[in-house]
Amino acid sequence: MITGIDVSSWQRTPDWGAVRGAGVEFAYVKLTEGTGYLNPNRDSQFRGARAAGLVVGAYHFARPDNGNSPQAEADYFVGEVLRLGAHGDGLLPPCLDIEVAAGDVAGWCTSFVARLRQRLGRHPVIVYASTSFINANLSEGWANANDIRWWVAHYDRAPGEPGHRTPRVVIHQYTRTGRVNGIAGDVDMNLAMRPLHDITGSEGDVSYEDAYNAIRDFVFNNRFVSMVDGHERNIVDYLRQTEKIAAETQAKAVESNAVLGDAYALSGGRSIGALVAELASRAAADPASLADALRPHLTAVLQDVLGDGYADHIVDRIADRLAGGAQ
Repeated sequence: MITGIDVSSWQRTPDWGAVRGAGVEFAYVKLTEGTGYLNPNRDSQFRGARAAGLVVGAYHFARPDNGNSPQAEADYFVGEVLRLGAHGDGLLPPCLDIEVAAGDVAGWCTSFVARLRQRLGRHPVIVYASTSFINANLSEGWANANDIRWWVAHYDRAPGEPGHRTPRVVIHQYTRTGRVNGIAGDVDMNLAMRPLHDITGSEGDVSYEDAYNAIRDFVFNNRFVSMVDGHERNIVDYLRQTEKIAAETQAKAVESNAVLGDAYALSGGRSIGALVAELASRAAADPASLADALRPHLTAVLQDVLGDGYADHIVDRIADRLAGGAQ
């Protein structure tokens, strides 16, 4: 379990040695908010956490509700990130904390992320949001389109089990009332859902798009001989063919069951085997009896097809023919 915290001016100046000694391994520090607020403790918090051996990152609290452009807020944040040296190898990616919706918030966040990447020249970006905010204003489709990773806030759930959980979720904030040695009062507690070196990109900056393309190429380009029909297919084609066969088999089973059900109903509840045996025995013993047995069923069918006017006449002719055939 990789435990982390995030701090702002509310936590003032923690005893970072005690925090690290309590098992905390990473920390996000609030630097900016909107275009006019700076966390007054940002320098001591960022540098103190890093000096104590924590893996550190910086975040910006977005205020689209103030009418600020995403580019202006990104620039404001980037200025502090560059001044502190708060991005690069071994550091957590810069984070956009979005909790307030206004207008096209998804478009606002897209522009912020694009500006951040343009200014810093690096791809990895974390977006912090609650499960409810993601569902209401963003989406996994938005995350895929912008290739971001999620830091999801969802309280009253087990650490590592946020309500929004996908491969893009790398951090879960599971409580805002945590207690840690070295910090007076409550502090947000987080769980890293991946190794920190993966989140920081220390072992290479591979985007989700690159990973997706690699998996797609493997799936579509690796072929094998199908045990279903002996043809060579990739796994996707194999699954489609299997699904098709299963669907056809199910359709045939449904059709067969329907036919048997109709026959069962016409037989008055007797088994099909019993009905066939009975009719066969009647035919051998007495064709007229067979005609009488079939008369109500033939009448019902012909009435459905031709109407009452012709049904009785046709059934009488069939019954006469059956009875006459025995003479």
